[in-house]
Amino acid sequence: MKHKENWYLVAYDIRDPRRMQRVHRFLKRHALPVQESVFFFQGTEGAIRRLMDEAARMLNLREDDLRAWPVAGPGEAWMYGKGMMGERLQAPGRRGWIKRLWCWLRSR
Repeated sequence: MKHKENWYLVAYDIRDPRRMQRVHRFLKRHALPVQESVFFFQGTEGAIRRLMDEAARMLNLREDDLRAWPVAGPGEAWMYGKGMMGERLQAPGRRGWIKRLWCWLRSR
């Protein structure tokens, strides 16, 4: 049985610049950057839990904040101004994922 993949909006607020860079690099490998601290992630509920757990190990939980919300998808977001997606659309790992996302966004 295949688990359903969903979209999630992931955002962080990290006080220490070194921790912030570490988490940012980690999320860029696994999610689509929208802004400096905001990402879209596509995966199963188990995948987002693993992503959040791994990223949380890089945080100081007394100072930092990491959150994820289920969303309909990037095409449902209202975006104005300069964002990272407009500069260069880069998705992690699977190249087909980029093409599907790009086609889906353009069809809206």
